[in-house]
Amino acid sequence: MTPNIQIIYEKEDVIDLNRTLNIVHFNDVYNIEQSDQEPVGGAARFLTALENIILKGPTLVLFSGDALSPSSISMLVEGRQMIEILNKFHIDCACLGNHDFDFGLDVLMTHIENSNFPWLISNAFDAYTKKPLANVKDKHIIEKDGLKVGLIGLNCDIVIALTHMRWVNDTILAENVPEIDLFLGGHDHDYVVKQINEKWIIKSGTDFRELSVIELDLSEKFRGVNKIEKYIIDSKIEENLEIKSIIDSYLENVNKELDQTLGQMNVELEGRFSYVRTQETNLGNFITDIMLEAVNAECAFLNSGALRSDLVHPIGEFKMRDLKKILPYLDENVVISVTGNQLLQALENGVSKYPKHEGRFLQVSGIRFAFDPLKPPGNRIDPRLVKVQDEILDLEKKYNLATIFYLKQGKEGFDCLIDCPVLIDEENIPVLCTLVENHFKTVNCLKKNPALKKFRSSIVPLVVVNRLMQKINQEHSTALAPTQKLSFSGDTMIVTKVLSRLERQISRETEDYKKKISEFEKESIKLAPKVEGRIIRIQSTEHFEQLLDEFGAIY
Repeated sequence: MTPNIQIIYEKEDVIDLNRTLNIVHFNDVYNIEQSDQEPVGGAARFLTALENIILKGPTLVLFSGDALSPSSISMLVEGRQMIEILNKFHIDCACLGNHDFDFGLDVLMTHIENSNFPWLISNAFDAYTKKPLANVKDKHIIEKDGLKVGLIGLNCDIVIALTHMRWVNDTILAENVPEIDLFLGGHDHDYVVKQINEKWIIKSGTDFRELSVIELDLSEKFRGVNKIEKYIIDSKIEENLEIKSIIDSYLENVNKELDQTLGQMNVELEGRFSYVRTQETNLGNFITDIMLEAVNAECAFLNSGALRSDLVHPIGEFKMRDLKKILPYLDENVVISVTGNQLLQALENGVSKYPKHEGRFLQVSGIRFAFDPLKPPGNRIDPRLVKVQDEILDLEKKYNLATIFYLKQGKEGFDCLIDCPVLIDEENIPVLCTLVENHFKTVNCLKKNPALKKFRSSIVPLVVVNRLMQKINQEHSTALAPTQKLSFSGDTMIVTKVLSRLERQISRETEDYKKKISEFEKESIKLAPKVEGRIIRIQSTEHFEQLLDEFGAIY
């Protein structure tokens, strides 16, 4: 089958087609098995495409990091499967990515020792030895077909920066280091090619679904890039049988668990990074609502970087496999006490990098807010346009916030949460993926027997229950407040009639409470989360003023 190839760039004045060098570049690979959706990717098809490219002539294979985590298999074997796979990929050099450190330095160093290719890192050093972390190199030189190729290092015929960082940092590097000829990056999962100061920056997608082939012109040493091709790894490409066998051996042990059906989703779940990291999504609402239902808190938020699938999940069976793709980490949950001001700071941090696809962008529950992307970071949210449980944010009030321990530690720029008191620690709340499993169990329980109330977890957030009870109690207090002093001597019959009427009122309100709880549960068991306007991007001055009126803000 002919591979699906897109020509991204092609130079017109190629002098000598016999004097070229191909570079194959890929980055950010997590799941070795193929996907259910095109392009299906998968390590087995990826190697077939790679080896066909290598047959065409001299080729360098370079990898820009993130392989050991996260994935459902990695959680079981700490990334061991990926080293076994990558060792078959003819890799000349790789740089470490942030997720390659997920299982700790000891595990990483074992994987590096078992790799048949060198790893690089040039911007992270051991505080004690001052050497690069994990004892890897900070530069590497490869001789290929008479050409010296320097990776990070200089004094070569061509210098390549093999990076794993955000676009903005690659751009800064390209603008300020003219000695580098080519930038091959990772960390961002979108396939993007840009030219900065006549130097190419290339990000080659994610998860064995894409790779780049960069043809270099060597007619006179190095004369630049002849061509850039994007290979799409779809089902037309045959699987490499050796790699497929390795994959099958790992999957055999986990497939039974991963193929367990948790429930039937009635809508697609939007999990693509370009969405969850820039706007409210129904997947984000689904997960954060579950966080809120599990604990006694007024609101919840989760950094979108915790949602890892980068897929649209289809309507129909939602399996454990889908859950592990979305939440491969064992994210620990906490409930902390935050002031309204601290909550505002956290929301500000969440939108501070917009429109970049940063993992700090928050998905929220129990919160509604608007932000203005044209304003400077740190000043994009007017506190009058923030609501917690339908009430305008009070900067002095304390709120119970459900989030993950990772953010409580101040990661992703959430320094404002570090000193917040912990109300429920991570030892007393199941990890996030388990909360989602429990939610599905409760939904299935209610679908089978709606009247069943015992021996199942709640599907109604405690904050909703408490608000309804508080409203009823307030109404009862008002009803009980006498307009005059009651006497039990001559007015016994009058008092009796008042209490009888009050009892009937309480009965009606109790039934109303039960009805509202039942309606909430019926909506939840539909498994059809939707976008509800929790996060609003301000479009104009007129829009801002409309929102002030809508939020009921005091001018």
